[in-house]
Amino acid sequence: MWTPTHPTYESVEVMAKPHPDRPEEPLVWAFFTERAGDKNQVHYLNDSTRVEHFEASGGEAYYRPIDYQAEGPSTGAKDLTVSFDDRSGEPVSWTVRFGEKRALTKRGAGLTNQSGHAAERIFLLFYRGENAITTTSSLTIGGEDFSFPDDPEVKGQFPFQTAYSSDVYVASVVYGTSRFAYPSSGRSSEGRPGRIFRPVGPSSRFSGSAARVFESPLAGTRDTAYLVASEQGELKRYEHREGRHAFRITFDPPLPPAGRATRSTKHSFCMSLDSLNCVVSGTLSANRREEGALSLKWRPRTPKWTRNHSFHSQVQESPRGRKLVTEPME
Repeated sequence: MWTPTHPTYESVEVMAKPHPDRPEEPLVWAFFTERAGDKNQVHYLNDSTRVEHFEASGGEAYYRPIDYQAEGPSTGAKDLTVSFDDRSGEPVSWTVRFGEKRALTKRGAGLTNQSGHAAERIFLLFYRGENAITTTSSLTIGGEDFSFPDDPEVKGQFPFQTAYSSDVYVASVVYGTSRFAYPSSGRSSEGRPGRIFRPVGPSSRFSGSAARVFESPLAGTRDTAYLVASEQGELKRYEHREGRHAFRITFDPPLPPAGRATRSTKHSFCMSLDSLNCVVSGTLSANRREEGALSLKWRPRTPKWTRNHSFHSQVQESPRGRKLVTEPME
């Protein structure tokens, strides 16, 4: 829902799905987006482990018990009632109603333009399958009403007042520094920083696509990251899975290993969400620097709005693993 009368936030959103560890309960994620500057977001989740993951990636997130009620047919938009306390302890209450107009359509569906949201911190893929819109909603924070005003002039500035979306997929490339390693079979990984990728046996999921597969489960979640490589160590595919869902990046031709990269190679990349192939595609140049680091310049090309979101990665070899630094390009 757009919030044009709030002094700080331009919108409020909530997402929910069955909790992976407690299917009878919803996993709820509510967030406000700031209007000014980099359009930073303030997140509230009813799962402390995921709050820690947001904080680790540089986001502002808080654990909160969230009262979430969704009512309506399985094939249409649902009426929502959401309430929780914000970071200042003020009660937030948001209701959305659809009446008889619950049909979901493709209007506004697809990959959403990032529009500057947290652009200095992440490259965001936010995909909506189908949508429904309504003008019946209300929002209060600390007892003050910030509902969308019944003002024709204000309404003309927004594509809709409040929307409900189904089949939503969210993935991101997080800017910053991380570390990963490939301990040899039988060797201890104690003291190694970051993610540990271990070789796994053949899998039907990657059949015919690779000679070597490495996996790294994320502690406390059902998330697992995979690296799919050729026999020579060239990276063909990165995949991040959460339960049944997957975010994949494929490279053509495969990326050279950091330690054996030639001076310069050109590649294409494709980012996919589950069965939605190549929702983002572009070009990538790989260059080996004098100190042995592998420099990667990512230039998204489609959709067109992604062309303003090029970013740069550098992989540096070290005795204790590899360091990955990713940052937006100016």
